Amino acid sequence: MKKLLLASLCLAVGLARVPAMAADSAADATASAANRFWAEAEYLRWTVKGDKLPALVTTSPPGTPPAQRGVLGFPGTAVLFGDSTVNDGWRSGGRAGAGFWFDDRRTFGIETSVFQLGDAATNFRASSDGNSILARPFLDATTTRQDALLIASPGLLSGQITANETSHFLGAGLLYRREICACRVVDRISGLLGYRFLRATDRLSISTEQVSVNSPAFTLAATDRFETTNNFHGLDLGLAGELHRGHWRLEWLTRVALGANVSDARIKGVSTIDGMSSAGGLLALPTNIGHVRENHFAVVPDVSAKIGYQVAPSIRIHAGYSFLYWTNVIRPGGSSIRPSTQPSCPQGRSPDRAVRNPSSIAQTCGPTASISDWCSIFECLWKPVAPSMPLADFSPNCLSSADQRPERLPEDRQPTVHSTLADGSQLVGDLHSGPGVNPKKATSVAASSRTS
Repeated sequence: MKKLLLASLCLAVGLARVPAMAADSAADATASAANRFWAEAEYLRWTVKGDKLPALVTTSPPGTPPAQRGVLGFPGTAVLFGDSTVNDGWRSGGRAGAGFWFDDRRTFGIETSVFQLGDAATNFRASSDGNSILARPFLDATTTRQDALLIASPGLLSGQITANETSHFLGAGLLYRREICACRVVDRISGLLGYRFLRATDRLSISTEQVSVNSPAFTLAATDRFETTNNFHGLDLGLAGELHRGHWRLEWLTRVALGANVSDARIKGVSTIDGMSSAGGLLALPTNIGHVRENHFAVVPDVSAKIGYQVAPSIRIHAGYSFLYWTNVIRPGGSSIRPSTQPSCPQGRSPDRAVRNPSSIAQTCGPTASISDWCSIFECLWKPVAPSMPLADFSPNCLSSADQRPERLPEDRQPTVHSTLADGSQLVGDLHSGPGVNPKKATSVAASSRTS
């Protein structure tokens, strides 16, 4: 199952340059070609459905047994980042449109429009000097059990984690408009036929750095990047109506676009140990790094209404509301993490295995488990059964919801994480949330947090 993207325009305020006379004016029959042209500009205030992320960063209280540190499902494990929806807040944007009537009565013509929203961003950062625990949870492909990669752990490692996701949304269209009805009740109803384009881009990046506090020392840095781009191209069909009462004007529009959604998923990863780099991070491995493109049928219904006031013969102001729904959209929270039983190991050593087993900090490289997939509360994220399988044919493979849900930080332990740790713990975190993070949630996930 693929996710759905929902966009709701809760406010559109605009200014339009319109022909000098209203459509039912007697002078309209002699309007010049210059008065057949119209243009408008709008300020938009939108909210877009956010991306549902799995748990990406966890912590555990000091004294937690090594095998349980940061592992989902064990008592005391708390999620610092992820297991939530991001970038679902309010965004500002703009829309511009223009059109031309082919006849003096303005019964048929063409119009075009383009809109773009400001980017939404969610940023997270946490660091530890080794007195408190930081971890990245995952599902072990060899055991099908939850596990965690330790980033910082008492007596073993100090480290830091940064994560961010950005979201970008824009669209454009071209329409042919033809009057099909004119009466006293609605003044005018027009049929619409045209082309619709939409683009949604999301980027998720997770970077870690681990520094051993024992000998032999090593420094390991790893980065996972997931990017999804959805481009919709479709045939637009709809109806539009107008109602005039003095200087006031009510306009409504309902339409649906049917077409192809071109989805691109790109996964990149790199690890650097003691200055030497190799392909693959924790979730982005040589087994799933690359680019996948799929085409799927999509439907985009859209309804809107706006009320305007004619302030001058050629100027009208208006405000309105729109609702748009886009199917078959993929997001980074649903990116595939293909299973592998032996990811690449930089320079003959496995810090991944070492930090999960405190007694083997100097152990040489051997077979290590990697990632099977992520699970979200509402749907299983797809896993490939063969490299050439299309996205729609990927089969889910998730733990039960009871196994997935970590223990939340209780209210009496908010808003800071360091209050949950033993004396002397030095977990220092910072969460900068863009429009997509709930400020109440933001205060509970880091030792020092801010919301903007």
